[in-house]
Amino acid sequence: MISIMMDSITSGQMSYALGKFPAVTAHYGGLNGLLAVLQQVVGVMENIVNAFYQQIITKVTKMKTNPKITAQPNSGLNDILFEIYYMANAYVTNNTVKTYVQIVGQPNNLSPANWSNLVADFSDIIICFSYAKLS
Repeated sequence: MISIMMDSITSGQMSYALGKFPAVTAHYGGLNGLLAVLQQVVGVMENIVNAFYQQIITKVTKMKTNPKITAQPNSGLNDILFEIYYMANAYVTNNTVKTYVQIVGQPNNLSPANWSNLVADFSDIIICFSYAKLS
């Protein structure tokens, strides 16, 4: 997943992010502090998204046992990918993203100072952080 994300970043985006790096790491007491906060965010998101992930796995497993799909490997794979795409589009709405961003920012998940820093440091890079400003 990380390699896919890194491959999709343009050189301009990378330059912009690297230019922000010294100020961003300073907010967290250095790189290790930033990584610790990001690890907290990932942990919260894993807990939130796990149920949806399990639904996708169940659906894919069921589809792989369908003889109509397994008889045509390329077409069957396309059917599976389409179903995952359809499920993701139905699941990932503005409201779910807003809700999840706000859950990550709750004081029992991140300290208010760390959350404020994340929003300030990354809202122009990670667009969904703009939802943090909504109530």
